Amino acid sequence: MKKITTILLIATLILNFNSCKKANETTPDGGNTPSQEEFVKCKIDGVDFISKDDNLFNHAKIISLGGLTMHQLRGADEATEAILLSLYDFDGTGVYDVADPDKNTTCQWLTVGPYATYGCDRKNALAGKVSGKVEITFNSAERIEGTFEFTAINGENETDKVTITEGEFRLNYK
Repeated sequence: MKKITTILLIATLILNFNSCKKANETTPDGGNTPSQEEFVKCKIDGVDFISKDDNLFNHAKIISLGGLTMHQLRGADEATEAILLSLYDFDGTGVYDVADPDKNTTCQWLTVGPYATYGCDRKNALAGKVSGKVEITFNSAERIEGTFEFTAINGENETDKVTITEGEFRLNYK
């Protein structure tokens, strides 16, 4: 009986180790690329963030309302903290700078512990309070991929800032 219990315990540990290993594989150039099909990942003030490997937590949507069309990109983790990128004047691959007066781009980090919305938008970028950009490196009818970085301020306290770096996403349109 002890042998069976020991064998089951070892098998369980091996399976758990392998599934953890798959969640964040190392690429040949030394960087980490998630193996999940859809993801949003970045560093928030130097701390790793990666969205949950679940379609409910990741999405790319095209929303049209009142003559405006927005591409909304979202990735959330298990704590329901989320990165939200919104591109209003979307025209395919390229760089979308938040301060660009010809394109309306916003970046947000939504956190629940404590609840806060950190935003990066054109108004605050032109005032020198924030900065940010989203680069679309691939776009098709089914999928969008790219990188992002931004500094954002808390909507309730402008002295409270976060810095988002090393952002990457690969999302399927829903």
